[in-house]
Amino acid sequence: MSMLEQCHYCKATNSFTTDFKAGQVACSGCGIVQDGRLIDDTQEWRNFGSENTGNNSTDGNRCGAPTSPYLEGATLSTSISVKAKNSTLSKYSNRFFGNGNSTFMRGVKKLEEIASLLDLKTNIIERAKENLKKVEESKKLKGRSLEAVLASILFATLKQSNEPKNIKDIIQLLNLEKKDVMRCYSSIKSVLQVYNQTTVTQNIIGLVRSYCSKLNLPPKISESSKEIAEKICTIGLIDGRNPSTVATASILHAVNLFRYEKTSKGDISNVSKVNTNTITNAYNVIIQSSNELVPSFFDKKK
Repeated sequence: MSMLEQCHYCKATNSFTTDFKAGQVACSGCGIVQDGRLIDDTQEWRNFGSENTGNNSTDGNRCGAPTSPYLEGATLSTSISVKAKNSTLSKYSNRFFGNGNSTFMRGVKKLEEIASLLDLKTNIIERAKENLKKVEESKKLKGRSLEAVLASILFATLKQSNEPKNIKDIIQLLNLEKKDVMRCYSSIKSVLQVYNQTTVTQNIIGLVRSYCSKLNLPPKISESSKEIAEKICTIGLIDGRNPSTVATASILHAVNLFRYEKTSKGDISNVSKVNTNTITNAYNVIIQSSNELVPSFFDKKK
């Protein structure tokens, strides 16, 4: 703002008009420009277009990228544009300024794309970014495929958030081999502190809920399936099995228990993408302890 108190031409006081768009301070009495090099000290997202005035002149597009808590210098960085990657300038640029931030931001961008396709919540995406930063700092997966790393991080984040997403959904989306993703996951599990029994149980129940919804099962069978899955986890009947396997075996047990013929083993396999033989093997194990897995809905039926 101008510090002028009196017009040097007409001697009028406190009669100045400030025009931030033109960068001028003029006397409203005689029209003489008192200062033609005014610096705008208003918000940085102000729109200087002449078509809008007043309150409508503000624009949500800020100058520069937003700050990021995941970068070492927030948004402050130096980059040198070079055409040839093997040039001397490129070599010394990477040596002095490093390329860690650019690699990380490439991972973040790809992570956001995958999360968008999987329709994940914002809080899960942010947690996945934090996990990506931890994994990068630990250097556990240095040299691995970026897609496999991101798939393993998303899978770990979903487990931490108790979200019922199958690893096969991520693998199919990225066209990856399951063994590659699981190798990455095994390496970062300790870094991200993923596993505890409560989380596993909640993940299985979440999968049961998801599969039952896709199969359009009646409420009594859906609730019974969840109860059976919870009892299986409590007893530790098939510990070590994939959560999807436990979930599908629980649903199959509930369906057979209520003699619900509209849903077959093949239907459960199609929805969950779990092989029918895998479901059968798990079901054969839990059926031996069927007396301990009787749901409350079945008791009421009797």
